[in-house]
Amino acid sequence: MGFAIVCFHLMILLTFTMAQAKESEIHWAFPNVDDEILKVFEEQSPYSPKGYLIEQIKAGLPEYKHTIFAANNKRVVNDLKKSSNTCFIGALQSPERDQFTYRTSYGVIPPIVIIISKSTAKTLPVQNRKISLEFLLKQKNLTYAFTDQRVFGPQIDETLRKVGYPKDMLTADHMLGNNFIRMAGAKRISYTLEHPFFFEQYQKLHSELKDLTYVIPSEEKHPLEINVMCSKSSLGLEVIRKVDKLIRKLAPTPEYRKRIMISHTEFDDDPEFKKQVDDYLRKRARESSYK
Repeated sequence: MGFAIVCFHLMILLTFTMAQAKESEIHWAFPNVDDEILKVFEEQSPYSPKGYLIEQIKAGLPEYKHTIFAANNKRVVNDLKKSSNTCFIGALQSPERDQFTYRTSYGVIPPIVIIISKSTAKTLPVQNRKISLEFLLKQKNLTYAFTDQRVFGPQIDETLRKVGYPKDMLTADHMLGNNFIRMAGAKRISYTLEHPFFFEQYQKLHSELKDLTYVIPSEEKHPLEINVMCSKSSLGLEVIRKVDKLIRKLAPTPEYRKRIMISHTEFDDDPEFKKQVDDYLRKRARESSYK
Protein backbone atom coordinates (compact mmCIF):
# COMPACT_ATOMS: atom_id res chain seq x y z
CA MET A 1 0.00 0.00 0.00
CA GLY A 2 2.83 2.39 0.93
CA PHE A 3 4.57 1.74 -2.38
CA ALA A 4 1.35 2.47 -4.29
CA ILE A 5 0.92 5.76 -2.46
CA VAL A 6 4.51 6.77 -3.28
CA CYS A 7 3.95 5.90 -6.95
CA PHE A 8 0.72 7.88 -6.98
CA HIS A 9 2.44 10.96 -5.58
CA LEU A 10 5.31 10.57 -8.03
CA MET A 11 2.83 10.48 -10.93
CA ILE A 12 1.12 13.63 -9.65
CA LEU A 13 4.50 15.35 -9.30
CA LEU A 14 5.59 14.25 -12.78
CA THR A 15 2.32 15.44 -14.33
CA PHE A 16 2.62 18.79 -12.57
CA THR A 17 6.27 19.16 -13.67
CA MET A 18 5.38 18.36 -17.29
CA ALA A 19 2.53 20.86 -17.20
CA GLN A 20 4.83 23.52 -15.79
CA ALA A 21 7.42 22.81 -18.49
CA LYS A 22 4.78 23.05 -21.19
CA GLU A 23 3.45 26.32 -19.81
CA SER A 24 6.92 27.85 -19.72
CA GLU A 25 7.49 27.40 -23.45
CA ILE A 26 6.62 30.29 -25.76
CA HIS A 27 6.16 29.72 -29.49
CA TRP A 28 7.12 32.81 -31.50
CA ALA A 29 5.57 32.98 -34.96
CA PHE A 30 7.33 34.68 -37.86
CA PRO A 31 6.36 35.11 -41.52
CA ASN A 32 6.80 32.07 -43.73
CA VAL A 33 8.81 33.75 -46.49
CA ASP A 34 11.42 32.63 -49.00
CA ASP A 35 15.17 33.04 -48.44
CA GLU A 36 15.41 36.16 -50.58
CA ILE A 37 12.88 38.07 -48.47
CA LEU A 38 14.34 36.69 -45.26
CA LYS A 39 17.69 38.28 -46.14
CA VAL A 40 15.93 41.65 -46.37
CA PHE A 41 14.52 41.08 -42.91
CA GLU A 42 17.58 39.64 -41.18
CA GLU A 43 18.69 42.75 -39.33
CA GLN A 44 16.35 45.51 -40.42
CA SER A 45 12.92 44.32 -39.44
CA PRO A 46 11.09 43.26 -36.28
CA TYR A 47 9.56 40.50 -38.41
CA SER A 48 12.98 38.78 -38.52
CA PRO A 49 13.50 35.70 -36.31
CA LYS A 50 17.06 37.02 -35.89
CA GLY A 51 16.03 40.62 -35.22
CA TYR A 52 16.87 42.92 -32.33
CA LEU A 53 13.56 42.75 -30.47
CA ILE A 54 13.20 38.97 -30.28
CA GLU A 55 16.81 38.73 -29.06
CA GLN A 56 16.09 41.30 -26.34
CA ILE A 57 12.96 39.40 -25.30
CA LYS A 58 14.80 36.07 -25.16
CA ALA A 59 17.55 37.62 -23.04
CA GLY A 60 15.14 39.56 -20.84
CA LEU A 61 12.76 36.65 -20.22
CA PRO A 62 15.13 33.71 -19.60
CA GLU A 63 12.56 31.92 -17.44
CA TYR A 64 10.80 30.77 -20.63
CA LYS A 65 11.90 28.43 -23.37
CA HIS A 66 11.58 30.43 -26.61
CA THR A 67 10.96 28.48 -29.81
CA ILE A 68 10.46 29.98 -33.26
CA PHE A 69 8.33 28.74 -36.13
CA ALA A 70 7.45 30.10 -39.56
CA ALA A 71 3.83 30.24 -40.67
CA ASN A 72 1.43 31.94 -43.02
CA ASN A 73 -1.13 34.47 -41.86
CA LYS A 74 -3.99 31.99 -41.33
CA ARG A 75 -1.80 29.61 -39.30
CA VAL A 76 -0.65 32.41 -36.97
CA VAL A 77 -4.22 33.62 -36.38
CA ASN A 78 -5.41 30.05 -35.77
CA ASP A 79 -2.60 29.34 -33.29
CA LEU A 80 -3.21 32.57 -31.39
CA LYS A 81 -6.88 31.62 -31.08
CA LYS A 82 -6.45 27.97 -30.10
CA SER A 83 -3.18 27.72 -28.18
CA SER A 84 -2.19 29.25 -24.86
CA ASN A 85 1.45 29.99 -25.63
CA THR A 86 1.74 31.53 -29.12
CA CYS A 87 3.15 35.03 -29.57
CA PHE A 88 3.84 37.21 -32.59
CA ILE A 89 5.99 40.31 -33.16
CA GLY A 90 5.00 43.00 -35.65
CA ALA A 91 1.22 42.83 -35.43
CA LEU A 92 -1.20 45.67 -36.07
CA GLN A 93 -4.16 45.98 -33.71
CA SER A 94 -7.74 45.36 -34.74
CA PRO A 95 -10.98 44.87 -32.76
CA GLU A 96 -11.12 41.26 -33.96
CA ARG A 97 -7.58 40.50 -32.81
CA ASP A 98 -8.31 42.00 -29.39
CA GLN A 99 -10.86 39.23 -28.89
CA PHE A 100 -8.22 36.49 -28.84
CA THR A 101 -4.92 38.20 -27.92
CA TYR A 102 -3.22 40.32 -25.31
CA ARG A 103 -0.89 42.95 -26.73
CA THR A 104 1.62 45.64 -25.97
CA SER A 105 2.95 48.17 -28.45
CA TYR A 106 6.65 48.58 -29.06
CA GLY A 107 6.90 51.11 -31.88
CA VAL A 108 5.33 53.14 -34.65
CA ILE A 109 5.77 52.67 -38.37
CA PRO A 110 4.67 54.63 -41.45
CA PRO A 111 1.19 53.80 -42.72
CA ILE A 112 0.57 51.04 -45.22
CA VAL A 113 0.94 52.41 -48.76
CA ILE A 114 -0.58 51.74 -52.17
CA ILE A 115 1.86 50.09 -54.60
CA ILE A 116 1.05 51.23 -58.11
CA SER A 117 2.81 51.85 -61.42
CA LYS A 118 4.17 55.34 -62.06
CA SER A 119 2.26 55.54 -65.33
CA THR A 120 -1.06 54.69 -63.66
CA ALA A 121 -0.39 57.10 -60.80
CA LYS A 122 0.03 59.94 -63.30
CA THR A 123 -3.55 59.43 -64.51
CA LEU A 124 -5.03 59.71 -60.99
CA PRO A 125 -5.79 62.70 -58.73
CA VAL A 126 -2.68 62.25 -56.55
CA GLN A 127 -1.85 65.30 -54.44
CA ASN A 128 1.28 65.51 -52.29
CA ARG A 129 1.72 61.81 -52.94
CA LYS A 130 -1.67 61.04 -51.36
CA ILE A 131 -4.87 59.66 -52.79
CA SER A 132 -8.12 58.31 -51.36
CA LEU A 133 -8.16 54.51 -51.20
CA GLU A 134 -11.95 54.66 -51.30
CA PHE A 135 -11.71 56.53 -54.61
CA LEU A 136 -9.40 53.85 -56.03
CA LEU A 137 -11.60 50.98 -54.88
CA LYS A 138 -14.54 52.48 -56.71
CA GLN A 139 -12.68 52.73 -60.03
CA LYS A 140 -14.03 49.79 -62.03
CA ASN A 141 -11.15 49.90 -64.49
CA LEU A 142 -8.55 49.27 -61.78
CA THR A 143 -7.83 45.82 -60.36
CA TYR A 144 -6.16 44.94 -57.07
CA ALA A 145 -5.18 42.09 -54.75
CA PHE A 146 -4.66 41.99 -50.97
CA THR A 147 -3.50 39.46 -48.41
CA ASP A 148 -6.39 37.58 -46.82
CA GLN A 149 -7.16 38.16 -43.10
CA ARG A 150 -4.53 40.86 -42.90
CA VAL A 151 -4.83 44.08 -40.87
CA PHE A 152 -3.73 47.24 -42.69
CA GLY A 153 -4.54 49.90 -40.10
CA PRO A 154 -7.79 51.26 -38.60
CA GLN A 155 -8.72 53.73 -41.34
CA ILE A 156 -7.75 51.46 -44.24
CA ASP A 157 -9.58 48.50 -42.68
CA GLU A 158 -12.67 50.66 -42.17
CA THR A 159 -12.49 51.83 -45.79
CA LEU A 160 -12.29 48.25 -47.04
CA ARG A 161 -15.29 47.26 -44.90
CA LYS A 162 -17.21 50.32 -46.09
CA VAL A 163 -16.61 49.78 -49.80
CA GLY A 164 -16.64 46.00 -49.62
CA TYR A 165 -14.55 43.39 -51.35
CA PRO A 166 -15.69 42.34 -54.82
CA LYS A 167 -16.28 38.61 -55.14
CA ASP A 168 -13.62 38.22 -57.82
CA MET A 169 -10.88 40.00 -55.86
CA LEU A 170 -7.60 38.12 -55.64
CA THR A 171 -6.47 37.18 -52.13
CA ALA A 172 -3.71 35.07 -50.62
CA ASP A 173 -2.84 33.92 -47.13
CA HIS A 174 0.83 34.93 -47.33
CA MET A 175 1.82 37.27 -44.53
CA LEU A 176 3.56 39.63 -46.95
CA GLY A 177 2.45 40.61 -50.43
CA ASN A 178 5.59 40.09 -52.52
CA ASN A 179 3.63 38.05 -55.08
CA PHE A 180 1.17 40.91 -55.46
CA ILE A 181 4.02 43.41 -55.88
CA ARG A 182 5.34 41.28 -58.75
CA MET A 183 1.85 41.14 -60.25
CA ALA A 184 1.60 44.93 -60.09
CA GLY A 185 5.01 45.20 -61.75
CA ALA A 186 3.83 42.89 -64.54
CA LYS A 187 0.59 44.94 -64.84
CA ARG A 188 -1.55 41.90 -64.02
CA ILE A 189 -3.17 44.04 -61.32
CA SER A 190 -3.31 47.82 -60.97
CA TYR A 191 -2.28 48.09 -57.31
CA THR A 192 -1.86 46.41 -53.95
CA LEU A 193 -1.18 47.40 -50.32
CA GLU A 194 2.08 46.88 -48.45
CA HIS A 195 4.50 48.31 -45.88
CA PRO A 196 6.71 50.96 -47.53
CA PHE A 197 9.81 49.39 -45.94
CA PHE A 198 9.13 46.01 -47.49
CA PHE A 199 8.27 47.48 -50.88
CA GLU A 200 11.37 49.66 -51.08
CA GLN A 201 13.70 46.86 -50.03
CA TYR A 202 12.03 44.33 -52.32
CA GLN A 203 12.12 46.73 -55.27
CA LYS A 204 15.90 47.08 -54.87
CA LEU A 205 16.24 43.35 -55.47
CA HIS A 206 14.19 43.36 -58.69
CA SER A 207 15.01 45.75 -61.53
CA GLU A 208 11.81 44.74 -63.33
CA LEU A 209 9.85 46.57 -60.62
CA LYS A 210 11.46 49.96 -61.33
CA ASP A 211 8.22 51.36 -62.83
CA LEU A 212 6.42 50.87 -59.51
CA THR A 213 6.03 53.57 -56.89
CA TYR A 214 3.83 54.09 -53.88
CA VAL A 215 1.23 56.63 -52.88
CA ILE A 216 -0.18 57.13 -49.39
CA PRO A 217 -3.87 56.49 -48.61
CA SER A 218 -5.29 59.82 -47.49
CA GLU A 219 -7.57 57.96 -45.04
CA GLU A 220 -4.66 56.97 -42.78
CA LYS A 221 -3.67 60.13 -40.91
CA HIS A 222 -1.15 58.82 -38.38
CA PRO A 223 1.66 56.28 -38.05
CA LEU A 224 0.64 52.78 -37.05
CA GLU A 225 1.46 51.28 -33.67
CA ILE A 226 2.96 47.81 -33.95
CA ASN A 227 2.57 45.25 -31.22
CA VAL A 228 3.77 42.09 -29.61
CA MET A 229 0.70 39.86 -29.33
CA CYS A 230 0.21 36.66 -27.34
CA SER A 231 -2.60 34.16 -26.93
CA LYS A 232 -5.42 35.29 -24.64
CA SER A 233 -4.51 32.99 -21.77
CA SER A 234 -3.05 33.42 -18.29
CA LEU A 235 0.37 32.58 -19.72
CA GLY A 236 -0.11 35.02 -22.60
CA LEU A 237 -1.01 37.83 -20.22
CA GLU A 238 1.97 37.02 -18.01
CA VAL A 239 4.35 37.19 -20.99
CA ILE A 240 2.82 40.40 -22.35
CA ARG A 241 3.16 42.13 -18.97
CA LYS A 242 6.83 41.18 -18.80
CA VAL A 243 7.48 42.23 -22.40
CA ASP A 244 5.70 45.53 -21.70
CA LYS A 245 8.00 46.18 -18.73
CA LEU A 246 11.05 45.30 -20.85
CA ILE A 247 10.02 47.68 -23.64
CA ARG A 248 9.52 50.53 -21.16
CA LYS A 249 13.09 49.95 -20.00
CA LEU A 250 14.48 49.83 -23.57
CA ALA A 251 12.42 52.65 -25.11
CA PRO A 252 14.56 55.60 -23.86
CA THR A 253 17.83 54.10 -25.15
CA PRO A 254 19.51 55.31 -28.38
CA GLU A 255 19.99 51.69 -29.44
CA TYR A 256 16.27 51.00 -29.28
CA ARG A 257 15.47 54.03 -31.42
CA LYS A 258 18.13 53.05 -33.92
CA ARG A 259 17.13 49.41 -34.18
CA ILE A 260 13.35 49.57 -33.81
CA MET A 261 12.16 53.03 -34.80
CA ILE A 262 14.03 53.52 -38.08
CA SER A 263 11.68 52.63 -40.94
CA HIS A 264 14.42 52.42 -43.61
CA THR A 265 12.23 54.48 -45.92
CA GLU A 266 12.04 58.11 -46.95
CA PHE A 267 9.72 58.65 -43.97
CA ASP A 268 12.85 58.72 -41.80
CA ASP A 269 13.71 62.12 -43.31
CA ASP A 270 10.24 63.52 -42.69
CA PRO A 271 10.33 65.97 -39.73
CA GLU A 272 6.72 65.17 -38.83
CA PHE A 273 7.41 61.43 -38.69
CA LYS A 274 10.55 62.02 -36.60
CA LYS A 275 8.51 64.03 -34.12
CA GLN A 276 5.86 61.31 -33.94
CA VAL A 277 8.58 58.75 -33.21
CA ASP A 278 10.10 60.91 -30.46
CA ASP A 279 6.68 61.56 -28.91
CA TYR A 280 5.90 57.85 -28.94
CA LEU A 281 9.20 56.87 -27.29
CA ARG A 282 8.81 59.44 -24.51
CA LYS A 283 5.28 58.28 -23.79
CA ARG A 284 6.23 54.59 -24.04
CA ALA A 285 9.02 54.99 -21.49
CA ARG A 286 6.51 56.46 -19.02
CA GLU A 287 3.44 54.31 -19.59
CA SER A 288 2.47 50.69 -19.91
CA SER A 289 0.48 49.79 -23.00
CA TYR A 290 -0.51 46.16 -22.51
CA LYS A 291 -4.15 45.30 -23.12
